[in-house]
Amino acid sequence: MLYLHGLGHFYPENVITNRFLSELDIGSSEEWILERVGIVARHTVLPLEYIRTTKNREPRAALEASLYGNARTAAAAARMAIERAGIRTGDTVAIFAQGPVGLCATAGARALGAGRIIAVESIPERVAMSKRFGADIVLDPADAVAKIQQMTGNRGVDIAVEALGHQATFANACASVRIGGTVSSVGVYGAFPELSMATGGTFIHRKLVTTLCPVGTNRLERLMALIAGGTVDLTPLLTHSMKISDTPAGYDLFRKREGGVLKIALRP
Repeated sequence: MLYLHGLGHFYPENVITNRFLSELDIGSSEEWILERVGIVARHTVLPLEYIRTTKNREPRAALEASLYGNARTAAAAARMAIERAGIRTGDTVAIFAQGPVGLCATAGARALGAGRIIAVESIPERVAMSKRFGADIVLDPADAVAKIQQMTGNRGVDIAVEALGHQATFANACASVRIGGTVSSVGVYGAFPELSMATGGTFIHRKLVTTLCPVGTNRLERLMALIAGGTVDLTPLLTHSMKISDTPAGYDLFRKREGGVLKIALRP
């Protein structure tokens, strides 16, 4: 099972180790694994017993056996960003970037009782999807901070979520939060080994939380219940389906953000 994730990160609880692979009796010694795979362990969305029983010989059957679907993995990471921010009923929340994780944060904020949700995005397809997921208003990134301050009477929002992983977006989130508010960062800053933070404004009194989505059966069951009950519908996130052999083209499509792409399912 392979999913393309444009934003955010999620680690299923099931771990395949090299010892586990060696025990499958498929001709894979530890030396063979290290030579060809090069890593000691990897996480999987498949049940370990399923792998033991079937050796994962049928990729199509694996789709049915998967513990988590494409949209649920994004939802787990994004909702945790909202939960860790300590959202309270009626809070004003600004969510910077409306890619897959940002959209899930928008849906999570709505489900958890946000009073007003301000999304920040410029790509037309994502602007439309943001409103569909619960945003009350979507602002252009160019003047989002000024408009947020204007909309809140120069108070700022209670919670600002950074869901892109960029210095400029992080700075805007910090500049938009009120004194005593929370900046919740779920973006992946792969291109930024360091981040800087302005020491003016609400720097004197704010909370900053970063989120690596946790696992755990109880929590994931609660998230799945929201989806199963219809409280949150994430199916619109899955915009494209491609063959595994087309993976490079899938990454290229997502990188260019063409065709309204959000989440890409790679299938056998």
